[in-house]
Amino acid sequence: MVLTKDKNDESKVLFSIEGRDIESTSKVIQKDYETCRWELVSENIEEDTYRENPIVITINKMLKEKPDGLKTTMTEVKDRMIQELEVEYAPQSISREISEHLIPLFMRYDNIRCKKPNPNGGTKGRIWHFYYEKSENTSETDLDVETTEVAKEI
Repeated sequence: MVLTKDKNDESKVLFSIEGRDIESTSKVIQKDYETCRWELVSENIEEDTYRENPIVITINKMLKEKPDGLKTTMTEVKDRMIQELEVEYAPQSISREISEHLIPLFMRYDNIRCKKPNPNGGTKGRIWHFYYEKSENTSETDLDVETTEVAKEI
């Protein structure tokens, strides 16, 4: 068991436990000085970190404006991040973060699919496609039409 202080908020700590005979877990806890007890602040560190990520916030806003699907470049995402959140990342850093960490989290927490660009596609190859996953009651015909449309784009 390990307690790690939060550098931004010293009243909160990360409680991590790992062992052979138990399931590994991490939770944010905070000491209540009135009762002298620890209180649970957050059980899902991964989701909290995901929700606070400026890239995620920006992609979600952009996708809400175009719920049928968003085709964008990382430069456009960077510009929106500067405009709305006053946070600046290089376009290459944004695409690396999405590729290496965020793709599975987009699906897990927001039901968003992400198609990475073709690296050999020149200007067309730099366009990312974000869209909401179709619900489970989508017919096979709808999926066939979507697959055909994607094949035409390629």
